[in-house]
Amino acid sequence: MPPDPEREEALALLPSIRYGRVAMSKHALPFVTVARHLVDGESVLIRIHRGFDYHSALAGNVVAFEAGNVESGASEVWSVQFVGQARLIEPTEEQLERFGPLTERADGQRFDPAYLRIDPEFVTVHRLSGVPGPTGRSRHGPVGPHGPAQHSRSSGHSSGRASGQAPSSPSGQASGQASGPPSGHAPGQASDKASGQSQNADRTAS
Repeated sequence: MPPDPEREEALALLPSIRYGRVAMSKHALPFVTVARHLVDGESVLIRIHRGFDYHSALAGNVVAFEAGNVESGASEVWSVQFVGQARLIEPTEEQLERFGPLTERADGQRFDPAYLRIDPEFVTVHRLSGVPGPTGRSRHGPVGPHGPAQHSRSSGHSSGRASGQAPSSPSGQASGQASGPPSGHAPGQASDKASGQSQNADRTAS
């Protein structure tokens, strides 16, 4: 089989996530279920809950499988899809170790694993770039009507304090209060009052 770059890319991407979705039809109706997966050579192994009885519909039939990082919040989103025939298997000890611990429960029942091997065919990889974040938010903070919020005022105060420069207003007020007249007296009132007291004293003495 000649090299298939898209197939190789898909098999390289899949190990970076743990769960995908497998789909086919059961009783002429489509269904999709979550599956734990791992790449084994040129095949993909999946683990699903036996209690759903999906494994019996999957075994021996052509199925579709999809997995991607669409829920990661990344701005670069990829999705792998392929179809292939699924077969029930008994995994080796090494494969079981790679699958990791079992899920505890499925729909309230004890999780009972069933394992299948899928040989991917008709593989496609799709990518989306520049995916926006949640509504009303950017990936660099809140967005206002004119773009990302600016913080120049607060950062300016912070830098001034950090460099040892005291705020201008408080120091100016303190200086004015220390050197100026008492609060409530206009300039010149204190000297006029002192001059009047001196004249009264001269009249009394005379």
